[in-house]
Formats: sequence, C-alpha cells, structure tokens
Amino acid sequence: MKIPFDVKILTSGASLLEQEKDSALLKLSKDGAGIVLPWDVMKNERYFMFQIETLEEHCDAFNVYVYGKDDEPTMTIRFGILPQITTQICLDKEWFKAGVLFPEALPGELKIVCHGGRIVPEEITRIEMKTIPVFHDITVRISNMALTDTYPEDVKLLDVKLVDSLGQNKRKEWSGKTKDIESLKSILEKQVKDGEQGYPFENWSKWGGWKNKKLAKGTGFFTKYKADGKWWIADPDGYAFFSAGPDCVNVPVDCRVDGIEKWLDWLPDEKQQAYAEMFSPKKCEDVLLCRCQFISCVWGRLVSDMEEDDGRTTDADGHEYAWQLE
Repeated sequence: MKIPFDVKILTSGASLLEQEKDSALLKLSKDGAGIVLPWDVMKNERYFMFQIETLEEHCDAFNVYVYGKDDEPTMTIRFGILPQITTQICLDKEWFKAGVLFPEALPGELKIVCHGGRIVPEEITRIEMKTIPVFHDITVRISNMALTDTYPEDVKLLDVKLVDSLGQNKRKEWSGKTKDIESLKSILEKQVKDGEQGYPFENWSKWGGWKNKKLAKGTGFFTKYKADGKWWIADPDGYAFFSAGPDCVNVPVDCRVDGIEKWLDWLPDEKQQAYAEMFSPKKCEDVLLCRCQFISCVWGRLVSDMEEDDGRTTDADGHEYAWQLE
C-alpha cells in the first residue's frame, strides 16, 4: 500500500522544499528533524518501506524513535546512509520486540542498531524518524513510502563506482590520496623504515618507558611495582611506563561486500588460491566477508609507528604490548 506524502507529517525543524508525485525534498535542521511515521495505518502490514537520499557530501544517520506512554522513546532504531545515493530502507515491526540488536541491512544501507526496550503495538503512541544532530542543516529526499508484508529481495543499486582498488572514495580528491598500488608500496616501505629508528625521545626506552625513573632491574616483561606508596607500570627494562592511547586499535579489516560488488573497482578473486583465505562465510551462506590481508600485514606495524610519532605508547585497553605481559 502506497503512502502519499503529506506536509503534516513533518516534525519541528523540518521544511518542505519541493514535492513531486511520490517524493519530497526536505530541509532538516542541524538540531535533528524529520517526519512522523504513519503509525495509524502501519498496524496491519509488517514492513514500512521508503527510499531516502541525502544531498550532502557526507554520510548521514537517522534515528527512529518509538514512543509509548512516556516522554522518552521506549525504543530507538538507528541507521545510516551514504552520501548522494538513493537508499532503500525497510523498517520491520518485529524489531519492536527487542529481540535483535543488529538487524540485517539491505544492500547499500549502513549499519542498523536497535536500542531500548520491548514495546507491543498496543502501547505505541507515535513513531518519529529524525536525523541525529549535525553541524549544519541537511537536505534529503524521501520517496516511495509504502507498507507491505513482503520483504524486498531484489534491491536496485545505482550503477556507479564508489570505491577504488585501494578502498578510497572515488568521488573525492584530497591532499595525500594514494594514486596507485606503487605509491602505496612506497608509503608503507617508508613508514616501516622510519619506525625502525625507535621512539623520537632520548629519555624513552625502546619499550616507551621513562628512563628518568628506574623502578627496578626489570623482568623482561611488563609488570607492576610499588614505589613511594604508589603503584607503577614498569616496562621490561624496569623503567616507569605510562599507558596512553586510543581504544579499539585493531588489525582485522573485515568488510561486507555482498550486494554492493558493483560499487567497487576491484575485489580479490575468491577462486584464486592467493586470495582464498580472504573470504569466509559467516552465519549464513549468502553473507560474505572480504579480509584485505595485505593491509592487515602492515597495519599492526603502522599503528605502532603512528603511536610513536604521536607520543602514544599503547591503545587504551593496553593491547599494544599484551603479548609481552608477565
């Protein structure tokens, strides 16, 4: 069942710029704005579907707020969309049961996350879909709103290349953008060579410890010491060590590519032995993960090099030297 667009569904901060038969171009406030979903006619069919496109040059994220009797939403469903790409969205009322945290997204749609508690249809008073607050007003086009009991199996994607063979945005140019594979090799080789020179501070040990404070002889492992009534972390040589760095520094670079292959300039050939290990099915046969191992091999070393350059010694969870702990 098609749902015609009505200006009455706009929330505060949203304004109509132009309207055609099945679509509307909206300006949404930077504070967050959008539309009120037609819950009064959504009660029978399972899926609420529509297409949405942001005209900005960056991704945008939206929250679907499901309200009960309280002023705060009982459930929040968040999804994201790529810039200047018409994206098919399908909201499933089954999500209101709070039985899934990360629902399956349609091809081209960014990650979906469901937060909050379970709410039954009889308790729902209204549903709003709004942008999350951003640094400027944004313009979006919403089209083809409809209710259905049929899940969309064949999503049509824009026939365009978005990602080059090095994983970079093809639509943008910037200073430092890697031009080709040979340039990438040169950059990586230089960073590895520069990293071999160690930390750029004379009073740092090779582990990042502070040479101005020797706590003990050292055990060859990172450990702890108590000195002057205070506990210290010590590096393997016994120097005082302070851990400071970003959280969740990780080597794996798994990426969903099923359904969006046409947007990519290049993918490894799963049938070639050299690339076979880069692919692995998970959960179901139609889910494919591509692991770009040639990046993984250098990432761990590059992270270490970058942390040295920035004066950081570990990530925030202490993973950098976890293998060396006593």
